[in-house]
Amino acid sequence: MNLPEILFVDDEREVVEPIASFLQNSGEYECQIVGFDEAEECIRTSPPDVVVLDLVLQSEIDETTPGLEAFDFVWKEHFCPVIIHTGFPEQWVGHMPDHPFVRIIKKGSNSQAEIQKGLHEFRSHVETMRAAEMHIRRQFAFAVRELAPFAFTIYPGAGDVNARSDLIVRGGRRRLAALMDDLAVQGDLMFSWEQYIFPSVGDNLLMGDILRLRDRDKDDPTSFCIVLTPSCDMVRIGKRAAKVDRVLVSHCISIEQGLSSIGKGGIRGNKLKDLMGNGFLVQGHFENVLVIPEFIGQIPHMFANLRDLELVPWADLDGETGKYERVASLDSPFRELVAWAYMEIACRPGLPDRDIEDWCAGIMKTYSGDISHD
Repeated sequence: MNLPEILFVDDEREVVEPIASFLQNSGEYECQIVGFDEAEECIRTSPPDVVVLDLVLQSEIDETTPGLEAFDFVWKEHFCPVIIHTGFPEQWVGHMPDHPFVRIIKKGSNSQAEIQKGLHEFRSHVETMRAAEMHIRRQFAFAVRELAPFAFTIYPGAGDVNARSDLIVRGGRRRLAALMDDLAVQGDLMFSWEQYIFPSVGDNLLMGDILRLRDRDKDDPTSFCIVLTPSCDMVRIGKRAAKVDRVLVSHCISIEQGLSSIGKGGIRGNKLKDLMGNGFLVQGHFENVLVIPEFIGQIPHMFANLRDLELVPWADLDGETGKYERVASLDSPFRELVAWAYMEIACRPGLPDRDIEDWCAGIMKTYSGDISHD
């Protein structure tokens, strides 16, 4: 793997040149120094792995503050770790994101050691991000390679360049998403928490979104609920209003409560493990409960009780003051599993009690074959 590339952005080259030279000569990094005016173009053409950015003292901080534009570009267009290297760290503490990939270091005699320490701590993350980016690029290349011949067949003429390009980009995105989820290609089993999209994407609620009562304990399953209303009925964009006045949710319960509700509370140890591993964890739901996996620090292991429902008004779901906050979304096909599980509960026909024992006995008399299995 190539050496990590460090970009120093500073209007006083002579201040950071000794540090950059030391890091370069160590044989562990490739370093480059640019001024504020050159930073955006340099980041766009030669994306660095880490940016060491100077931010100067200014009486009032706004978008014209030297260096801040470069930070915004990194944060929004080319995300990577950033070390704020400034003579006035106290001014920037409240203005920089509270994020593990942002480090503020005071300029001075100890700068070199502190920057070197920060780069060392970021190194494993840099390598992980590089590997992830390479994986995505490789999958997108495969997606476009397979799609491009079709695009040229549909739009063969020179005048259809824009339509062809649009098909390749849009179709490539869709194929990329499918390829990234193709576990047969990756050869890996999926972890239970991988079904979550965290944080959620977009502003509209989706079926399968996990909600939590605001300011309630993250480890308490009863703080949570899962959205059951179809996603298309909850879209609110511009002047378009949602098709529903309230959102249907299913309240969550603990594993103990869930097992008791389906009559499995008396099963313990290996029998319970076998029941889960070979039964409702595979199916994803059982009787009235839907299995909700843990997402460490955000969502505990729990069940959604599909018979404990509530219609929640939009006022309880909006903004920072609503009763509920959106924690995560379920990705497809797990979102569809929610719909299927709820339909099995809500849409089943109401059948009268039948003498199942007598019925079963009648079937057994009729069937004389060998029902034993090896």
